[in-house]
Amino acid sequence: MEDLRRAIAAATTRIGGVVFVAIDGRGASGKSTLAELLSRELGAQVVRTDDFSQKGALFDWHAGFLSGIVEPIARGASTVSYQPASWWGARPEPLRNQAVTDVMIVEGVGTLAPNLRSHWGLGLFVETPAPECFRRGVARDLATGKPKREIERIWRVWQASEAAYLKASRPQWAADVLLRGTAPFERQLCL
Repeated sequence: MEDLRRAIAAATTRIGGVVFVAIDGRGASGKSTLAELLSRELGAQVVRTDDFSQKGALFDWHAGFLSGIVEPIARGASTVSYQPASWWGARPEPLRNQAVTDVMIVEGVGTLAPNLRSHWGLGLFVETPAPECFRRGVARDLATGKPKREIERIWRVWQASEAAYLKASRPQWAADVLLRGTAPFERQLCL
């Protein structure tokens, strides 16, 4: 963890004095778990790109994220406010007012896309095999109450989009740190 702290402290890319740490990887690879761990260890806020997605499309969150998070922070905002997206068609999520911290963690598929890389002080990629992500994702999304078949269909479509992104953008090659989503992050970060 000390190596990660040093890398963040040495980051030359800062927006409004904030270092953004991007966590990319397949859906259900462990990005959220890693983000929560880093949030606790670094005293950082977490922004989930899913909160800016419209109807679960892979990259439709970029513009909303930039205008709702990056631009206000660049202007010196100490709090950002945004309306999180509702993925499963439920009623709208409540407005979120989120404090801006010296380190902001951004987690989601596509954070290391080429058009966003210049915003990050540090990029992490969680490597987890697609079949394991499918298993985890379906298990997680069963809590929505949707039928298993429908969830599996959604995951097959989602993973096809992810595969195209991974092949075209090679985010793991752009990452400063690679982590395995099948091993405890605490051990990999020496916590």
